[in-house]
Amino acid sequence: MPRLRRGKQGAYNFGRERLQDVLLRYEIWNELASLDGSTYLPPYSEIDKELRRQRALGVAYFARGLPEKGQSILDSIKSQLAQWRTERIAKADEAEAKARSENKPADQVTKAMAEALQQYSQRVSVAESCAAELRVYRALANGDQEEARKHLGKCREIPAGRLDIQP
Repeated sequence: MPRLRRGKQGAYNFGRERLQDVLLRYEIWNELASLDGSTYLPPYSEIDKELRRQRALGVAYFARGLPEKGQSILDSIKSQLAQWRTERIAKADEAEAKARSENKPADQVTKAMAEALQQYSQRVSVAESCAAELRVYRALANGDQEEARKHLGKCREIPAGRLDIQP
């Protein structure tokens, strides 16, 4: 049993994550979609967890044959991804300007820029993977297996059990 933090709703968050994982793993799409916005699956305040929640809901919508809802979630993730990429570049530019104004050597300027970029790398990576997985399900819903294969290689967060690859 994992250790849960006292007073931080640890058990609630742990249960919510497991519920989402089980519904995804066993492809219980109707239940997953019906929990959207309920007390059992409300939006997360943490960015990574919210992206994964949106991914799960988008997958459920595409799998249930509700492409407009799935597409709206995909569009939301894509717009957030574009915003983070823009912010990431702006932060790197700020770090470069600050380092140059302090007359730091080139290697320290580069290091400051890399640190600024690194702050966004995790969330950008998760968002790219979530968007790719939703594109796979959108392509499968449209019957386009070639398009699904193209995006499947970009999915880095699909557990092996969910891939269900058969020889």
